[in-house]
Parts: sequence; structure tokens; C-alpha cells
Amino acid sequence: MGYFDPVILPDQSRINTTENVLRVAVRKFPPFVTLSKHGSKVSVNGPLKVFLEAMASSAGVRVTVWPAGEMIHGVRLANGTFTGIMGLIEQGQVDMFVGPVIMNDERLDLAEALILDVTSYRLVTWQPSKWVDPFQFMTAFTVDVWLLILFSILLLAMICWLMERFLMRSDQGAGTPLRDVLWGVCSRALSLDPLSRDEVWLRLCLSGFLLVFPLVLMNSLSSKLISAMTIKKDEDFINKYEDVLRFPEVRIYRSEKRDIPQIESEADPNPRTICAWAQATRDDVRGGSEKKSHYLQSRNV
Repeated sequence: MGYFDPVILPDQSRINTTENVLRVAVRKFPPFVTLSKHGSKVSVNGPLKVFLEAMASSAGVRVTVWPAGEMIHGVRLANGTFTGIMGLIEQGQVDMFVGPVIMNDERLDLAEALILDVTSYRLVTWQPSKWVDPFQFMTAFTVDVWLLILFSILLLAMICWLMERFLMRSDQGAGTPLRDVLWGVCSRALSLDPLSRDEVWLRLCLSGFLLVFPLVLMNSLSSKLISAMTIKKDEDFINKYEDVLRFPEVRIYRSEKRDIPQIESEADPNPRTICAWAQATRDDVRGGSEKKSHYLQSRNV
């Protein structure tokens, strides 16, 4: 039987309880478990149905399903009895419950838990595409790069101001203030108009700056620009969990109507173990303290 083919099991209410059957409570928990009734039969689909088939084959018994549907897992009342599915186990109406559940101390007092691994996930993410962002190169201009540009402009203005003030003295009075030199350098960087001042030393400063500054800037941007402007020939894809790791900021979406928040709210505030698949029997746990310590150490959170 294929992985995506449902398994059809008889409804417990249509089975003679004297037969050699294993009564299993199954709760609707998509995508792991999906249930649908067809008369006296129950269709079970998802990863859980593989476990039901293997359990029936190895034990040599018939498996009947109690379709719990939207029934809660169960909490202990003040009188010591359980509600929900745990109450069915306590009353002997079912032999076990199979599905995701959080096993806390009070549930372990009633039932034995068997932890199995979940090997299937369904992740909902944005589909990767080959779209190229024309402004991707701007991501290389980080804060340190902008600080480098600002420092270079200030350094050029300071050099020009010092050369005019101390090396190129003239008889025309006081030299140009530093703020005017800084404004002239910034306006020259944004404009191609002729220089208002035709001094040779000013042209030498600007020429030296234009030769050195691009080398310093590209040295700080080289690795970031290469990674930002690289265009891949193959389209990205997300087919398995390892592919998600290649996208550190990928968003994985989960519907709020799923049952995961509900089973978390039913458990105690400090659960000691989370069972991906849990099996519970209505028989008393033999050697309870020894087994309980084993389960509590199996998956600490």
C-alpha cells in the first residue's frame, strides 16, 4: 500500500468486543492524521496509518478505530478522573491512543508512553524564484561602508584646508574656513562643474583622492558585491528540510487552526517530555517509577 493511500479500518461501535481486536483511539490531527467515516468503516490517512498497519501485522490482531475526531486529549478533574481520550482509556473503552500528545506526570500515572520519531514534515514556504533584484548591490553598502565614505570626505577636506592654511599662504588675508572647504569637496563630488578655484594644489589633492579612494572603497566592498551580484543559473528549490537551511531568513507558515496550540494548552505549564507519537494502554504501568524515569529522560524540554 502506498504512503499516500488511506487505510480502511472498522469502526469500534460496529465490532463485537469479545473478538481479538485492538481498540485504538485516533484523533484528527492534520497533517499527521486525517479521518473520514464511510458507513461502518473509518478511513485513516497520513504518517500514522503506516504505524497502524505495522502494529496490526506484528501483533496479529485486528485493529478497530475509535474516531475521536475533535475530542480533547484529556485533563484530570478534581475527583481524580480524566476527561477526553484519557478518560476513554481510564474507563476501558479503548486500549490505546495513537497520535501526537504531551505526556506529563499525571498522564504517565495512568498510561504507558512509547515515543516514536516523526520522519515526515510538511513545510509551507514561499516558492524560490530566479528573479534578479537590480538594486541588490545596495545591500553591500552597510554601516561600516558609509562610515568609510564619510571619513574619506572629511579627510580630504581636512587635507585641503591644512595645505591652504599652512603651506600655501597668500597675502589676501585669512584663508578659507574648514566648513567652506568641506562644502566645496561635497559639491564637487556631486557635480562636474569646473572648479571655482584654479589652484594647482587643489587639483592635485582632488586627483590623488580620486585615485586612492576608489581602491579603498572597492577593497571594503569586493566580497559583499561579489556575493550580492552573483546570478545563479539554476533556480532555487525547497524539497526537503536540508533545503530550508540554505535560506536563513525563510519564513515557515503554520495555520492557527491546527491542533498544536491546543495540546500545548492542555498540558501542564512545565512539561518534562514531548511525545511525537504516544501509545497508551489501559493496564496499570508495571514498574511505574522505573519506566517513568526512562520516559522523562527520553525527550527533555
